[in-house]
Amino acid sequence: MLRFYAAIPLQDLRREGARRTYLVLTVTRWQTFRPLVRSITASVVLSGAVAFALSTLLALWMARTLARPLQRAAAAAERVAGGDYSAALEIRAPDEARRLAESFNAMTRAVAASQRAQRDFVANVSHELRTPLTSIRGFAQAIGDGTASDPASVQRAATVIQDEADRLTRLVHDLLDLTRLQSGDASLAREPLDLAALARSCIERFALLAQRKGIALSVHTPAPVEVCGDGDRLMQVLTNLIDNALKHTDAGGKVTVSAEAKGGMASVAVSDTGHGIPKDDLPRLFERFYQVDKSRSRGGGASQASVGLGLAISAEIVRAHGGRIDVESIVGMGSRFTVELPCSPRVGDAE
Repeated sequence: MLRFYAAIPLQDLRREGARRTYLVLTVTRWQTFRPLVRSITASVVLSGAVAFALSTLLALWMARTLARPLQRAAAAAERVAGGDYSAALEIRAPDEARRLAESFNAMTRAVAASQRAQRDFVANVSHELRTPLTSIRGFAQAIGDGTASDPASVQRAATVIQDEADRLTRLVHDLLDLTRLQSGDASLAREPLDLAALARSCIERFALLAQRKGIALSVHTPAPVEVCGDGDRLMQVLTNLIDNALKHTDAGGKVTVSAEAKGGMASVAVSDTGHGIPKDDLPRLFERFYQVDKSRSRGGGASQASVGLGLAISAEIVRAHGGRIDVESIVGMGSRFTVELPCSPRVGDAE
């Protein structure tokens, strides 16, 4: 027979000489422990059931909280892949999913803007190429079929073909130049130069044109303004700005160029009293092919602005020099273009 014993001391065994007396309990039947085992088993089973239920609820909550936003993101990504760039995610929780939604929406906007820019670029290039190609084709046909038979007509046709071919050459050159500048492949010289002297030199080039148009052209450069950059490229910027100012200023108006150094920055400004630029056009003024007045794009002058590339190229040149270009304008009162560049270290220290 299986017996269980338990001995319990009845006296303090730590006392010396104490007589050791124990109470001995004997259990001879297993049924005595069954209530205790049943109680423990029930508690374990109940705890396991509660833990299983809680873990199931937690798993369902996590699936709903995390899986659904991911499913929505996957569906939106499929829409974007199909060409629908209007797809947007609105996820507020959890924080990781919210940041994913914000990044996805920013990416979608960037892709949509890139697609629009690409379409606009192709459309604008096609538009700019159509007119000179049509002229070249028409006058070449006139020479070929004998319509332009007398020497004067042949000479006129040849002149038009030459002018339009030159225009196409400038367009292609400017596009390649703009692409190199935007990609960072254009090489820029880095040498000390006086921005004030550069402005005075540029003014001299336009003095005769301003005189013929009856426009007062002046320069204000009280002191040298030294920067480190590419003189030819910066001259290209000033040439474009002054040319535009003269084109959009009527007789009796003024165009003023000023240069100064202040706070470690060099600035050159081209101001005019011309027609001004509408407020809605200012944010897009430095985009390629953008023209405020489309009727001016066929002026036939040598300016890069004739096809809407001059300001875009100027902006890229200034950015390549670590500077910025801004414009302020009031319709009917004139415009002011300001180019800011870092001064050379020597001038910056002096300031």
